[in-house]
Amino acid sequence: MNKVIDFKNRLFENKTLRLIWFYSLAILAIIPSVFAVLHAPIDPDSSYYLSVVERMNEGLVPYSDFPIGYTPVVFYIMLFLKSIFSIGINYEFFLTIHFILQFFSALLVYKITLFFVQRKDYSFYAALLFILASHWNGGNSFLLETPSLLFGLMSLFIAIKNPHKIGVYIGVGVLSSLSFLCKQYGLGFLGLLVFLVFFDEARWKQFSNLIVGFLVPLILCYIIWGKSFFVVIGGNYGNHNTVIQGLYSISDRLLYLFVRIFPALILVFFYLPSILKKKNEIKYISMLILGILGFMLQFYFASFAHYYLYIIPFSSILLFLILSKINKYKYIFYFTVFVTVSLSLYSTYYNRLYKIYYKLPEIKENQYTLARKILNTVDSTKTLYIGDIGLIQQYYLTNMIPPNFQNVGYTFGIALDEKSHISQINDANYVLKFRKDYEFNFNTVEVKKLLDKRRKINITNEVVLYK
Repeated sequence: MNKVIDFKNRLFENKTLRLIWFYSLAILAIIPSVFAVLHAPIDPDSSYYLSVVERMNEGLVPYSDFPIGYTPVVFYIMLFLKSIFSIGINYEFFLTIHFILQFFSALLVYKITLFFVQRKDYSFYAALLFILASHWNGGNSFLLETPSLLFGLMSLFIAIKNPHKIGVYIGVGVLSSLSFLCKQYGLGFLGLLVFLVFFDEARWKQFSNLIVGFLVPLILCYIIWGKSFFVVIGGNYGNHNTVIQGLYSISDRLLYLFVRIFPALILVFFYLPSILKKKNEIKYISMLILGILGFMLQFYFASFAHYYLYIIPFSSILLFLILSKINKYKYIFYFTVFVTVSLSLYSTYYNRLYKIYYKLPEIKENQYTLARKILNTVDSTKTLYIGDIGLIQQYYLTNMIPPNFQNVGYTFGIALDEKSHISQINDANYVLKFRKDYEFNFNTVEVKKLLDKRRKINITNEVVLYK
């Protein structure tokens, strides 16, 4: 143990070694992002979002001309970037934008942690852990969560830095509203801000300004789109048959958070009684715990890994805040934080960078190859229905649209009910499917009858196109 302490002291007393250490860690965080841009397969959700941007680029207006299930801010930001950089179908460009926004979010994690702990090294480690843990929990794809998280963290940082100011909360409210307008789950940041303001003596004035700021962007959206916009306010939260299933999903994902992503969080509750002594400590630690538990409610509706992206920054900040406060049994906590970071390094570098980006770059190459084969075979002005969710990337890569687009929008095969699925097969000029049958809970006999009426075009060994 003394040798470890001696090594640590020598490392951080030497300025050159200290710089090498921190630059090495920074590079460690950047490398997976670079490899992801070059080799990560195109994500189904990303394909949906970017296909919407393509339709908007053609002059169509979401909500008015075609339905979407999400709030609009990210689509318009990406449309703006697409326009000024004259970008065509280019997933790599938008994935690069995603990582830039993710690193800005990491900067906010650093700034918030620094405000709490007053230690640059701990703040840097919190930001590093945020990047690594995010990468293997959906953060290696272009998603709405990333810009939503950025706006949300900005609102929290400003509120934390200006706890007694009143006027600033209008801007804070606007930022939290933008987080919500990037993705509906960003509403959680408004809840955290409301929690913070009620610790201040000017709480009611701050709360009023916060709500005014939050409502301004929503009112503008209503002026632009009318009632059709507010259909998406409730969100597209997936389907659970029972409350029990939803609660089971939350408990299962919470266990995964503690065991697989942040095992050090288990010890946090052991140390809390000795730490919660001052008002500010109670306020900020409670806010971080509330952020973790509050955003866990997403899992009531579905169990997607990228839902953790809202939770990871609060977990990272909380770990190093606790580490900065404890004195007894500190090395036990050091060890669990080391295990936590090691798990993220393993999952990022071995499970993602090595096993997928390095060993299987052909997954992404095959996606592009399939798109080229489809476009060489079909009339791209006709409608294409993709009957398997594992092929959704082709909506973006071929830039073709499904049938009944003005009423249905982009359709996701098994995400539809059976009636809609069959209707889309009937109406499409082309239907793209895997050779194997992946329709869960659908009448596959009825679907097969419909497809047998069409001419089968063999595209690859795995994929068939029906005309």
